[in-house]
Amino acid sequence: MDVFALVALLADGELHSGVEMGERLGVSRTTIWKMLDQVKELGIKVDVIKGRGYRVQNGLNLLSEAAIRAALHLNSEVTSPIELYIEQNTVSTNASALRCLSNGALSECVVVAESQSGGRGRRGREWVSPYGKNIYLSYGFKFEGDVAELEGLSVALGVALAEQFSSYNIEGIQLKWPNDIYLNERKLGGILIELNGEFQGDCDVILGVGLNVHMMPGVEFGMVIDQPWTSLLNEGVVLDRNVLIAGVIAAITVVLAKLKEGCLQDLFAVWDRYDYLRGEEVVVAGVEAGVADGIAENGSLIVVNGEKRSAINFGEVGIRKKTDLSSVK
Repeated sequence: MDVFALVALLADGELHSGVEMGERLGVSRTTIWKMLDQVKELGIKVDVIKGRGYRVQNGLNLLSEAAIRAALHLNSEVTSPIELYIEQNTVSTNASALRCLSNGALSECVVVAESQSGGRGRRGREWVSPYGKNIYLSYGFKFEGDVAELEGLSVALGVALAEQFSSYNIEGIQLKWPNDIYLNERKLGGILIELNGEFQGDCDVILGVGLNVHMMPGVEFGMVIDQPWTSLLNEGVVLDRNVLIAGVIAAITVVLAKLKEGCLQDLFAVWDRYDYLRGEEVVVAGVEAGVADGIAENGSLIVVNGEKRSAINFGEVGIRKKTDLSSVK
């Protein structure tokens, strides 16, 4: 019996006895006890109420294809059918999306997961990915053209996501160049873009988005996350993950439409509204220092040091904000 069937049963937050769960899943109570241990190994806290049963306090907001598609149906930006895959656990959604494209049957796909065992941020850093807490999403598509046309794609996606969050009345969203999403001065999420193919030819493009939704700061994650971070729930924002996933897909749809039209600059023009670094002293690649002064027409970061203005290209540098020394991933 799949342990995730038990997770789905407990997701309602109600009390369930061992007998009831066994009958509903068609297994013995002994098997239920073993499965409960597996549920706990996923990081899900199961309360035991003596003589009454088991429950997950406040329930779980599990991913649902039906709920995601219903939310997409209400979004005017998404007009084409989406190949959507939901995984319980994967090494990384970026890797899963790349596999979907590699067999040649699909030109685009979306992969979301309840958890990742090998989630990655920029420069290979671990992306903490507990079960049922956050959004781990990758949108893969086949790109025909010069890879140079993709310059600034991460910046454009960041703006589109920020605009989408604003539509949910989430205040305090900022973007830290080139691919971090901040909320109230703490990291809320990030973007990881990967390419597979020829530099001057067709390639597979994977747009990875990670967002902290229900994960709460504390001892459990404090040892593995080396920078200030937050989640929507921690900031008092309660949103269904399925609705948020539809919003992320809608934001990506906007970006891809602009890319096709050659108009990513339309999104770059909105960057200033969310710019986390402007006016701050920054260090580029641990060597060059200066003051961040927005972005250029191609999405590059502008750093000013005296009379010198440097344009820092996407994906080539690490930046540290001197006031908090947190790394941009």
